[in-house]
Amino acid sequence: MAAKDYINRLIDGDRRAFDEIYRAYKSVFIGVICKAYPIGAEQALDLYHRALAALYNNVRTGRIGRDGLPDEKLQAYIINTGKWMSLNDYRKRQTPLTFDTDYVMRYDAVVDEESDFEKNEKLAVIRSAVKEMKMPCSKLLYLAIYYEKSHEEIASIMHYANARTVTTQRSRCTQKLIGFLRKRFKELGYEY
Repeated sequence: MAAKDYINRLIDGDRRAFDEIYRAYKSVFIGVICKAYPIGAEQALDLYHRALAALYNNVRTGRIGRDGLPDEKLQAYIINTGKWMSLNDYRKRQTPLTFDTDYVMRYDAVVDEESDFEKNEKLAVIRSAVKEMKMPCSKLLYLAIYYEKSHEEIASIMHYANARTVTTQRSRCTQKLIGFLRKRFKELGYEY
């Protein structure tokens, strides 16, 4: 059966279409996911269930309409959804590198034991690092940290799709900043 037929049947509330999709793509999905990621068949099956739930939800809420997906795209859609979910799960399990840029970049947030010279030098390094970063990182970090704008406000100012995009971009920019600051503080003989 064609993917558009499955989609149209799901829109019409035919639950048998969901069962048919489930059986049609299950083995291919599990094979691809197990080959692409170091997970077992049980975890891949869990991802398959979640990917199909996302497909069903997108069809029922109108994100995927009667035009549906081309035949070759339905399988790719399900597999890519599962891959995205797997990567997202992996990211959540990782221990984040803790480096509070909000704390470091504010003028009043420097450790008390440091001399005024060290405080000012570190702040100067941080400010210059943010200033030297390429766009959009420099603008995004200035808006987020110095001007304390919310991610929604930044999305509007910088024409991002949504606050989630800002969160992702801010994370990337913060990692770049951390790398630069580690190197620069080490050169200056400071701990970071």
